[in-house]
This record gives sequence, structure tokens and C-alpha cells, in this order.
Amino acid sequence: MNLEQAMIGVFLVNWEQAQNLRGVLHEDDFISGQGRKAFSLIIQATNAGEYLDLLIANGLGSYASAAMDNNWLLAAPAMWEHEAKKLAANSRGKRLASQVAKILALPDKTVLLDELTQLITTAQQQRGTGEISDLPAKLLEASLANINDDDRERRLYSGIAPLDDIIHGWRKGNVSVLGAQPSSGKTALALNIVRHNVRQGKRALFFSLEMAGTQLIDRLVADIAALDYGDINGKYLAQRQKDWYRRTAEELLTKDRLYIIDTCYLVEDMAGYIMSIKPDLVVVDFLQFCRTAAKRDNTADRLEYIISEFKRLAKLPYCPCHIMLLSQPSRRATQDINSMFTLKGSSAIEQGGDVIMMLDRPAVRDKNYPFEEAHLEVTKNKFGRTGKAELYFDGAYQRFREIREGDRWTKPEEENNRPHW
Repeated sequence: MNLEQAMIGVFLVNWEQAQNLRGVLHEDDFISGQGRKAFSLIIQATNAGEYLDLLIANGLGSYASAAMDNNWLLAAPAMWEHEAKKLAANSRGKRLASQVAKILALPDKTVLLDELTQLITTAQQQRGTGEISDLPAKLLEASLANINDDDRERRLYSGIAPLDDIIHGWRKGNVSVLGAQPSSGKTALALNIVRHNVRQGKRALFFSLEMAGTQLIDRLVADIAALDYGDINGKYLAQRQKDWYRRTAEELLTKDRLYIIDTCYLVEDMAGYIMSIKPDLVVVDFLQFCRTAAKRDNTADRLEYIISEFKRLAKLPYCPCHIMLLSQPSRRATQDINSMFTLKGSSAIEQGGDVIMMLDRPAVRDKNYPFEEAHLEVTKNKFGRTGKAELYFDGAYQRFREIREGDRWTKPEEENNRPHW
């Protein structure tokens, strides 16, 4: 199947998603008579049913059927615009070559240079008119559409007021990074965010590269059902509490909203899950454990490639999502604990992360601090301000939340009597 016919098939099968290609392609870009006629009928129609009927009525039923069968482009929506531009460029090149051949065949060779110069000038002007002079108008149109599109309902929130006040929701099509020292609670915080979004009717996909999926469910149930995580982990639950656990876990896992994958390490395999499940939120715990089938010379190149792949996946037109990457600092880091530059592969993270957050629980480093004290600093925010959110960590329920009046803070001498979470 040639590219012309494949592109017609894209319009036939994906009417809504292919509408933005109408501005890329023109009738003259189709060299074959059937392709040109089919595209002409498509752009005249106002809905999918109408143009399919038009094609059949004009004797193009077999052509349309072939365009939809075994169409390699249908499985790669991210490539549609690229292939449409390639088709347009190829057809322009063929038309130009045909015109050059006609000029070279002219019997009067004295006008040869003038004719060729005029042809090249016209081609450059047409290209400039179509691709450059329209840019301001297209940018204005896009800007007005953006300002009138209230996308707040489509954004993803944490449910933690001081954090949401800074970020104003994570946007689909973007990548964020949550960094923290080991045992600071970055997995717990990510699960809190997942729980909030699942309860809001969003679909979440969690890639756990370190913990088993059952451990994550334990933490989620502790948070939602207010069951002490120490009791769940130590197998101290009474029968009534086990019933609460079961009902909560069933609610989480049977509503087609939460998927936990703990056996996937290749970013290429993750891409398959993302395209199949079409989640709103993806969490990868954690970035430095990710691998790729693509050969890369060193760790820095590998990490940069993996982050670029996640950015591409977040922007897929038919299943846009927000991808949150969890990350750990380098063992050799001596800088400020809240600096993004302490993260392993910080140059790639700094470049690829649209929002970067650093979680700190001082008690992890110094037992003189209260166990519950936590700080989340937004160190990069492509969409607005940075800032710090002061949080309270309730270890019993693996829950981060805003600080409330009357919260109890652990004194240092009480730490020895605290159960191990």
C-alpha cells in the first residue's frame, strides 16, 4: 500500500483525529487519480458517514476498502502528521521535477536559464506563502483557542492544598519528576496522588520497578481504609479489618481505573501498556531503574533517551497523559538536599522535566526532627511559579497531607518507641 492510499485510510477510519491533517495536505499532493478524487470528496464532506457514502457513490468503494485494510499507518497515530508532510513534500518535488523536465525539453535553449530561474522563484514563493507567511495567523489562532479552553477539569491534582496552590494541576502531555532521598516517602506521596485521581474518576497506571504490586496495594489500602500500615505489614489485622482490606482492594482494582505493573523495566514495553490502557496519569517508580532496548553508549545517554521517550509518550495525540517519574539523588551529592542538581542524571532531568519537585523529610537524616515533618519544594515549573509546600506525614496510614491545627509532632525521645514502618 502506497503512502497516498494509506493516508486516505487514516481519514476513513479516524475522521475526528485526522481533521488537523486537512491543513497539511492538498488535493494536488495526490498524484494518482483515485487518490486525488478521494481526497477531494473527503474535504467536501462534513462527517464520516457522508464522505464514505460519497466515495462509494463515485465508484471508489473498492479503493476505500483497500485503503482501510492492512493499513500500516493506522497503528501509528503519532506518525500521521509527519507522514502527511512527507507526502506533501514528495508530491511538490515530483511536480517540480516534471516542470523542470518540460523546460529542459524546450527547443529554444536561449530561454532555458530564464525559465528555470522563474520556476525556482515561484516554488520558493509558494513555499514561503504556505509555510512562513501563515505562521503569525496560525499562532494567533492557536493562542486564542488556548486562552478560551478552560482545561482545569482535565488537569490532575494531588488533593493536597498547598501543593495544588503552587502547581495548579499537572497537565497532560507533560512530564514531572519527584525526587527524594531513599526512605523519604516519594512512593507514598506518588500513591497518595494516584489515589486522589482514581477517586476523581481518572485512570492511573503505576510502573513499580522496585516494590511488588502487593506492597503498593497495602499502602493504598492503609491510606484509604485508615488501617495501620504497621498492622498490615506485620500481619496483625483482625478479621473485621481484613474484610475492610478486601473491600477496599476490590474497589481499587475492579473499576478499570488503577493498573499496577511490577514486571516491566523497558521503556519500549511501557509504551505498549500506555497505548493499550490509555491512562490519564502514569507513575514510574523509579527513573534510574528504567532500561531501553535501544543501544546507548553510556548511562547519561541512556537516561536522556528514556526521558525523551516518556515525553513523546505523554504527547501521543490519541492517548495524552501526564507521566510522573520518581528519582533518587546521587550518592556523591553534596549540594543542598532540595536541589534538582543532586538527582542522578540531573542534566537530562533538568532538561526533560516540565515540573520538578524535591521531597524532604528531615527526620530521615537527623532524628532530632519530628517524624511527621515534610517539605515539598517545586524547583522547576514550566507553567508558573515555584515554591515550597509544608506537609505532614502520617506514617501509620502512609499519607502526606497539609498541616492542620492540633497536629501531634513526635518528640525525639519518642522515636525509640515508634513502630517501624
